[in-house]
Amino acid sequence: MPYLTAHFLDRVNEWLVRTRLSGRLPPHCGTSVVEHMRGFGDAIHPSPQMLGGFEPEHVSRSLWKAVSPWPGAEGNNKIWYAERFMPRSGTSSVAGRQTPGAGQDDPPPALILLHGWLLDRAQLAIYRSWARHVAKRGIEVWMPFLPYHMRRADPGEVSGQRALSPDLSTSFDMVRQAVAEARLLARWLRRRTTRVGIWGMSLGGWVAALTTTLDDDWDAVALWAPVAAPAEVLFESGLVELLREAIIEGGTSEDDFAAPELAPMTPTRSDTKIHRSTMLVVAGAYDQVISPRSVARLACRWNVDVHWVPHGHISLMASRAPVRHTANFLEHTLLTGC
Repeated sequence: MPYLTAHFLDRVNEWLVRTRLSGRLPPHCGTSVVEHMRGFGDAIHPSPQMLGGFEPEHVSRSLWKAVSPWPGAEGNNKIWYAERFMPRSGTSSVAGRQTPGAGQDDPPPALILLHGWLLDRAQLAIYRSWARHVAKRGIEVWMPFLPYHMRRADPGEVSGQRALSPDLSTSFDMVRQAVAEARLLARWLRRRTTRVGIWGMSLGGWVAALTTTLDDDWDAVALWAPVAAPAEVLFESGLVELLREAIIEGGTSEDDFAAPELAPMTPTRSDTKIHRSTMLVVAGAYDQVISPRSVARLACRWNVDVHWVPHGHISLMASRAPVRHTANFLEHTLLTGC
């Protein structure tokens, strides 16, 4: 029964994605993604120091924004947005009501929560519930919108439609931008608190995983169904079936992803800098979007255990037990410093 439910929900999600994106996807740009990445050399992931200033400002009770220093960002994507959730337990809740950097004696730890592809209002409500669940443990949560999603989509666009499309060069640049912005936010938070963690789901898990291959100062990392092997999602997942034909017609094959230029974008081909005791990997055994075997390969390479749950991609998001498990892990690692 869990398998049938998981399979059904993932198939319904595939239909919804096809319906939402039909006729909206940009064409293949004609540039090989391998050649595109080769042009960056060793600068595929520029350091936060190279990108310059990043200073979020308070917009409303929970919304913050900043100008993204990512080169080439334009339109609404130029403005970075994040929702902030204050700690609600213990002495941290008192400290958390102050503005970051206002001189708290004991500032609460912070968590960056990264969402998945095609974030909409219904999914946003789920991620907000996760953020509040963690905030109740005394952890300040920041949930940035990834490039091209929500407020960062241009008028008339579906949230996230440019984040993954037959134009793989733009798609990979979106991931690179998201990685850079997550690192910039973490750098800003570390000047204001003692401990910083990151939790990502699906596309957000891909971004979070890549940040751990670049920085060794994450105090807690939670990866939910991360895109561990992008090629397997693009060429096997039913979710992106509508993209696959255009990608292949554009001259990209699964073999291209074996090129060394794409290794820095592929978690299963990169090493993490984070100790296994501060990392949690959660995955659905029946996931139809993210291949369970790719998550297993990532866990084997990084020497971490996988917390397998009897879910698919969508039912994992709707389940409460993995959220409690993750919140317990984050509380243990960020608040007790294990």
